[in-house]
Amino acid sequence: MTDDKYSPTNEEFGVDDIVVNSNGVNYNKRSEGLSEDSNEFKDPSADGAGDYDSIHNIKLPFNPSSLLAENGSEVSNGRKQNDATDLRSNRPKRNTRWNVAPPPRNTQMTLKEQERVIDEIKKENFDLKMKIYFLEERLSKLGPDEVERASKEIRSDEMERALKAQIASLKSQLSERNDEVEEAYAELERMRGRPASVASSRESSSRLLNGEFSNQYEENLGQLRDKVAELTLQLREKIMMVDQLSLELEDLSIAHENAMHEVEEDWDRAESQMRNENVILREEIEQLQQEYDQILQELDIMHQSRQEDEARHQEGVEDIRVQLEEKSREISELQLSLEKAKRQTDTKTKENQDLTENSKKLKLQITGLEKTLYEKEEEIQELQSQLQSSVKEAETEDKLREEMISGLKEKLSQSKTKVAELTATQASSSKEIAYLKQEVENYSARILELEKANEIELEKSTAAKSRESHVISEKLKEKELHDKELERLRKEKKELEKTIDDLNEQLLAAQRRIAELEMAIQERDGDLQYVRQQLTNQTNRAKESAERYGKEQERLRTELDTHRQDLESLRSQVESLNDEVENKKNIILEHESEIKHLNAQRAKLNDKLANTENTRTKAEETYRNMQEGLRDKDSAIDELKTRITQLEDNLTQEKKHSTEMRTQLEEKNKNTDYERERVKNLEEQVATFMDEHKRLLEQIERRDATITKALNGLQMINQRKELMENALLRQMTEEIQSNLSSVGKRIAYQPPPYINPPWKPPGNASTLRKTSIKGHTKSSSIPKPTPAKSKKSTNSEIASPTPTVPTRLTSSASSDSSRTGSRLIPPKPIRESK
Repeated sequence: MTDDKYSPTNEEFGVDDIVVNSNGVNYNKRSEGLSEDSNEFKDPSADGAGDYDSIHNIKLPFNPSSLLAENGSEVSNGRKQNDATDLRSNRPKRNTRWNVAPPPRNTQMTLKEQERVIDEIKKENFDLKMKIYFLEERLSKLGPDEVERASKEIRSDEMERALKAQIASLKSQLSERNDEVEEAYAELERMRGRPASVASSRESSSRLLNGEFSNQYEENLGQLRDKVAELTLQLREKIMMVDQLSLELEDLSIAHENAMHEVEEDWDRAESQMRNENVILREEIEQLQQEYDQILQELDIMHQSRQEDEARHQEGVEDIRVQLEEKSREISELQLSLEKAKRQTDTKTKENQDLTENSKKLKLQITGLEKTLYEKEEEIQELQSQLQSSVKEAETEDKLREEMISGLKEKLSQSKTKVAELTATQASSSKEIAYLKQEVENYSARILELEKANEIELEKSTAAKSRESHVISEKLKEKELHDKELERLRKEKKELEKTIDDLNEQLLAAQRRIAELEMAIQERDGDLQYVRQQLTNQTNRAKESAERYGKEQERLRTELDTHRQDLESLRSQVESLNDEVENKKNIILEHESEIKHLNAQRAKLNDKLANTENTRTKAEETYRNMQEGLRDKDSAIDELKTRITQLEDNLTQEKKHSTEMRTQLEEKNKNTDYERERVKNLEEQVATFMDEHKRLLEQIERRDATITKALNGLQMINQRKELMENALLRQMTEEIQSNLSSVGKRIAYQPPPYINPPWKPPGNASTLRKTSIKGHTKSSSIPKPTPAKSKKSTNSEIASPTPTVPTRLTSSASSDSSRTGSRLIPPKPIRESK
């Protein structure tokens, strides 16, 4: 048997019809139902010549082999030899002739639209696979015995036609011989039964004639008797052969009708089963599609929430920058106030009375500064409380996200199980197909060749897939590196925020130092100058740290811009891949239009075949009319014989008349020969029509091969699309996990150590202890800040956890303390928020 072919249509995939001929088994389009297609298998004994002459192949007006050869592909036996042919499923392939570039698009399709289009293509591909499965099941039921039986029926039909023609010629010869014998017998009877009066009157002439013609008549009579005996023997033999052939034809017709009835029943059962299974599978696919769309919507919502969190984080950074600027302005105001105090102390040295008054003024200013410091500390406490509340909100949001992710994972696992079940059903169907194909022993060599070609093509496709997967893995690695870089930058940003907090603490320490210096103004003017110098150093350090923070922020912004550009490039690549998917979709639509065109041509060829059958029936009718004409001629010959019997008076006239009749009979025989030649010519024309039908069916098979290639190309597109989906899902899950891990980390805040009032020189332990006790009592008099929190800081805390204190700041603080020789007092740590 040959390979099973099919030609899908644009409608809801009607099942093809099987036609048995001498070349094998082909699938023709079922256009008018099983009842009409079963007429192709009717009993040839019902008609004179049978209908198996019409079961040949039709020829197309163009040659698909030449079209395929233009594309650089080899064609063998009307089938394009491409290495991507899959014997187990006969998945269609793409014909490169119709790869026309799609028209330019003004707008690009979204991911959801592309997913919808790809899902529709998957549904069509699944319908085609189911159709292939049921067609192969039908093909397995038509075994080699039935094919041989059909070929025997065709050969017996041809033999029957040849025997009928031979019998007709023998009958005509026999009728001619019988006419001659009857004429001879009639002449003898007339000569014997003449009355005596006629014999006496013509005695002299009869003697002469008897002497001349008696010998001739006897010889002719003997020859005619011998010929009649031979012809009767031949006629009996032919009649026996005809009887045997008629019995064989009856047996074959009965077996054929039984086989057709079984085929129709199997076909009905397979069709109903296929429809039921198709409905169930479509419902399952629609359900899976709905679940997949829900998962995509949830992922989009999570992506939007992530973008909103990033925007909130940027707003929090801007708020912190504004607070830093406010702190710097306050420091500048304090410096101005200190300069005013310096000028006032200079005037106090000149006049002792003015010194007391100026000291009172300074005390008033110090109390005002303490009030401002107290207000600032209250603001800081509020900010800390707001931070804690934002941390709690972030934790609740993290829990909700984890629950959403777990639900999505469960849905994905359910969809995977359903896909596994569908693949299992498909695997079972493929096993049945493989089992059926093992029964085809006559074409095992060809199947091995195709399998070798398929292995080569599969190696090529796997190499291409590995290259594509390598490229995708490289892109994923690049994206992971970018994500790591973003995380590092976020950590640096948090460290900078920590440095800002350290600077705020240093500012508080400086303010405390200012208070202590103002209390010790009366003791020593030199101590006041030293304190002023230390304050200027601290302000310079704060300015330098603020400048460094601004530079770091600018650097972070530039790196964020570069990462955003990289993300845009990746998105453009994804959009280009989507464009490729849409191009493949357009190519598939073009192939569907080509299939429609081929179906229209098939309908035309079927009409042409019907016309040829009509011409054949007309030729048979003409042949029957000719036989009736021959019978009329036989009746005319009988009439002439009666006239010869009536003309007994004149033998010479009768002989002349008989010779004339013989000439007329010869002319009529010539006419009959001419009519027979015409009938033969008509039969040859019918044979040419059948050959053309055969060639057209071969071309249709070649077209079906091109369609298989197109569908194999569609399978490659689906595989690429699945790889892209997996990559996108992996990317989104990694981003969500990175965000969750970054939110989950909260580091304890530890401010830098305070520097004691540095106006006391090193070396005297008692003085150092006294100054440290004074500073401790003074700092204890100031109320401790309570944690506060703002709405804007919550988003920044969600996106970036608080890092540890940088080592360079602690080292700088330690170096300052070693230079001044002051004692370090560790502050109370703030508890870590869970």
